[in-house]
Amino acid sequence: MQSPQVMISLSDYDRLRATHNPWIVAIFPVYALTCLPDQVSHDQVMRLLSLTNRERVRVHLIPEDTPVSLVAPVVLFHQRDGGTVAAGEHVRGMETYDDPGDVERLTAQAKRMLGAALPAIRSRTLMEGMWQ
Repeated sequence: MQSPQVMISLSDYDRLRATHNPWIVAIFPVYALTCLPDQVSHDQVMRLLSLTNRERVRVHLIPEDTPVSLVAPVVLFHQRDGGTVAAGEHVRGMETYDDPGDVERLTAQAKRMLGAALPAIRSRTLMEGMWQ
């Protein structure tokens, strides 16, 4: 049985995929999977592995010994018209960053984190070793 947190994420992704089928690139530290209760960790890893079987989803894990500059979830949406929308999760919920300087800064930080992360295939292998 999957945790309530995982079920919410599943329904959000499935709804987005059904309407737009976007490319999804997720970048996060390994400890985001290893420092959870076992059942939640297991559910997250299994779901991520199932998603990486799809051609438009990539997961990149940041090794544990790598400093992380972003400490809260940030979502970047690259639009067809070339624009970028940035949102971050805060205590009050998701907030959109309207200042172009903020969007530029968050985009640069995400690119640095992607550069520090493991390649998608190595990230998948690492996840496979966690719960299989």
